[in-house]
Amino acid sequence: MNKETIVNSLSHVSIEEQGRLWAKDYLTGKKCDLHKLVLVVPKKDARVMKLPPMMGENFALRLDDLGTIYHQRWRGINIKAVERTDDKWQLLYPRPDRVQADYLTDIPKHKTGVAVWQPVAFQTIESAIRAQGHVIDKVVSGSDHSDLLQADRVIKVVDELADAVLSGNLKDGCLDSLSQRTEEFLIENRLIDVQASRKVMMSLMLQKAFDKDSLNRTNPLVMRTRLRSAFLQATRQLVFVSKVAEKYTTNKVQLEYEREMTRWALKEAGDLLKRKIEAHAGFRKQGEESYRQRQILEKIIIEEISHGLLMVPRVKPYLAAARLAGIALIGCQPKYLETNSMIIDDESKLAWLISQDSVAQMVASNRFPEANKRVEEIKALIDNVLQ
Repeated sequence: MNKETIVNSLSHVSIEEQGRLWAKDYLTGKKCDLHKLVLVVPKKDARVMKLPPMMGENFALRLDDLGTIYHQRWRGINIKAVERTDDKWQLLYPRPDRVQADYLTDIPKHKTGVAVWQPVAFQTIESAIRAQGHVIDKVVSGSDHSDLLQADRVIKVVDELADAVLSGNLKDGCLDSLSQRTEEFLIENRLIDVQASRKVMMSLMLQKAFDKDSLNRTNPLVMRTRLRSAFLQATRQLVFVSKVAEKYTTNKVQLEYEREMTRWALKEAGDLLKRKIEAHAGFRKQGEESYRQRQILEKIIIEEISHGLLMVPRVKPYLAAARLAGIALIGCQPKYLETNSMIIDDESKLAWLISQDSVAQMVASNRFPEANKRVEEIKALIDNVLQ
């Protein structure tokens, strides 16, 4: 269908119906034209872009080796502002190897905007989960003033107001009543003095819906056009809200899964220390054991607990406790000392652990009283982080 055919077909339907057709087109998938944008990342945050996703292919959540979670966020920035401070940015799109070196100092005219990739760091998985929940509550919760309900109510009130305009009863008294009703609606739904760009236009078109036109006339066509504009902005808001809800709900589910798997692994490690280590005859009698029995204990300590369960935790605050417990059980190789120091972030604890033999070494030399004391300390460490 060519452009002329589309225009002719639209000319036979009402403005309200055109609005719905355009809204349907918007809802069914028109995406942002990426070729019109420039994507950048602050140089100080560029390393985060190289981190792997925390889970699956959801690059909205990334995780570093120290257990810090990063959430992906995009924000718009003025093109001129980027050109003035080009040394602060690293180009993501278009690909740096396909543009001239001074691309950010003179962005091409066909580019309509710049989007900045700016990660938000969470120092604990609990704070990351709460942050996702706050966004979900704001945009789609049952709150009377959530973004979802605001947009839905705008669409409904536009339908009602459009019917009033189409009725043809547009005398001054009726216009005053419609204007007052619209103002009350905006106040009731907290749509006065809004900041978000999608809400600003939606609110503005409703506020001006029943004003006279530029020639000071009562103009039903102008009124319907303004109402349609408010309708379209509300539709865009619904699309935006649905995408936000999908993104943050996925994030929250993945974070909650990560937390539960982590807590399960630590609890299971603590249970094994009690059921298979402390319950062993060597620990109960605190005497000597045969080489075969010591081998069994070492296998549980190294393979099941240290190299198994204690490798599951990846996020703060659980990662530090898991590493401390692992080092206490089997020691720390020199090549991992620097990384573990940053994870544990407590030099006194790490120095205390590496200055003494591990539980595995104590068991190997039949030093069960010392090993028993260390196991009790490890269990207390795990119990503390799980509280």
